[in-house]
Amino acid sequence: FTLSHIGEYYAWTGGWYAVGALITTQLIHKFAAERVAIISLIMAAACMLTFVVIQQSFYIWWIIPFMMLCMAFAYPTTVTIVSNSTPPDTQGEVLG
Repeated sequence: FTLSHIGEYYAWTGGWYAVGALITTQLIHKFAAERVAIISLIMAAACMLTFVVIQQSFYIWWIIPFMMLCMAFAYPTTVTIVSNSTPPDTQGEVLG
């Protein structure tokens, strides 16, 4: 990748993460955090594994949206799981 391509990569991933975060805020309360975290992490890992077999960089641009949507679901749910597993008086310490 050239410097320009690297910048486009970061913009593309950030944009799709933002879209995923918007979707996550609407759906996160309808499903169990543990289930969402497990499914989204497995799907994100599968997306990352496709980078190994890709021969042309063109296909990366089609995989990134799926990977970033999965990551946007995984992060807040894993934080929720950690937060819920600690006593209320130590949540700030654990997450900070």
